[in-house]
Amino acid sequence: MPLILDAFERTARARGNTPALRYKQNGRWQSINWPEYREQVRLAGRALLALGMKPHALQMRFDSIVAAVAEGHVDAGLIIHESRFTYEAEDLVSVIDLGDWWEEQTGMPIPLGAILVRDDVPEDEARAVDDAIRRSLAFARGDEDAVMPFVREHAFEMDDDVMRRHIGLYVNEFSDDLGEEGIAAVVELFARARAAGIIPEGSQPRFVSE
Repeated sequence: MPLILDAFERTARARGNTPALRYKQNGRWQSINWPEYREQVRLAGRALLALGMKPHALQMRFDSIVAAVAEGHVDAGLIIHESRFTYEAEDLVSVIDLGDWWEEQTGMPIPLGAILVRDDVPEDEARAVDDAIRRSLAFARGDEDAVMPFVREHAFEMDDDVMRRHIGLYVNEFSDDLGEEGIAAVVELFARARAAGIIPEGSQPRFVSE
């Protein structure tokens, strides 16, 4: 299975001599281009492996990640939600877009999130919830002005353009109906998770709308 490092290598080649990383030294901003950054990553990786070290992951709320990276508390972060549209404003760069990586590896849509219901909820009630979500989406699309105050109240980024781009990207045709293509993507995600030992063998997704 191709590794994330493969995608990093492709990104480095595609971006040529453009800046990959900016940092402050003696009060002045410095930059490293992609070829330099690529070589430093490879050297650091080989050194750490030689020392028997493994990466250390720190869990934090999604809305704290950009600041943690920008302020130097962590070396890198995996961001989601509105931050994917705004990280560049903090002088950060994307090392890899995992959505692009998934699509390159599988050719499938990204199974980014799900609304779940417990197994002990009766099927008719689960279907009623499913229908209510669809009707809610239809209402929101039909009367954006009515729902924007609610969106603003709960949004991480307050810029209206960012909110609309966020909604436009993540609320799509698969939100209404996964269809065969969407279901296949979730099944593939489960298969990869089982192969990686993240979920137990035999774990399979179930769908209310099947």
